[in-house]
Amino acid sequence: GLAASAAVFAVIAWGIIRLPAQAGPNGQMVTPVVASPLNNVDTLKGVAQAMVDMCTASDDYELVPRINVNTCSPTLFAVLPGVTPDLVSSSVATRSTLDPASPEYRTGAWLYTQAGMNIEIFKNLEAYITGTTMTYRIQSLGYFAKGGPVARVEAVIDIIDGHPRIVYFRDLSELGAGFTVPRE
Repeated sequence: GLAASAAVFAVIAWGIIRLPAQAGPNGQMVTPVVASPLNNVDTLKGVAQAMVDMCTASDDYELVPRINVNTCSPTLFAVLPGVTPDLVSSSVATRSTLDPASPEYRTGAWLYTQAGMNIEIFKNLEAYITGTTMTYRIQSLGYFAKGGPVARVEAVIDIIDGHPRIVYFRDLSELGAGFTVPRE
C-alpha cells in the first residue's frame, strides 16, 4: 500500500537500497545492498518535495492534524521538536520568499532544501508538519434580493481524510450582515 511505498522511498532517500535476494555464485542466497543515489545532497534536494508530497508513512485512513509551516506563527513553529530559535528565524525569513505554487511550498520540503534545516530534524518533523491547509473556516451570508431576513453562519470544514466534513457550526445571524445587503 501507500505506507509500503513510503517505506521504500524512506530507505532510498535516507541511506541504502536492499534489493531482493538472489542466488550468488555458489548457489547461496545473497541480498545485494547498494548506496542510494539520493545520498547525494543535490539529487535529494531535487526530489525531496515530490517524495514528501506523494508519500505517507501511515496506513491510517485519517492522519493526525499537522501544522502548516507556511502560515503558522513563529511561536507555534518554535515548539516543534528539535526546532531552535535560529531555525525559526531562518525559516520565517525563507518562507516569505517562496513561490506559493511551488511543490516545495505545498509540502514544507523547503525547510530542508532552502531554509537550512538539518535532514535529521526534518525527518523527525515530517509527521507534524504540512505545507497545505486542511481545515478551513468560512462565513456565509444568505438573503433574498427582494427583501426578508438575512442569515449568517460560520463553519469549520476539515478535509484531512479526503472527505470534507463540518467539525464546527454556529449561527451568526444576530451579528447582521456586516454590510448593506443589496436589494432589488
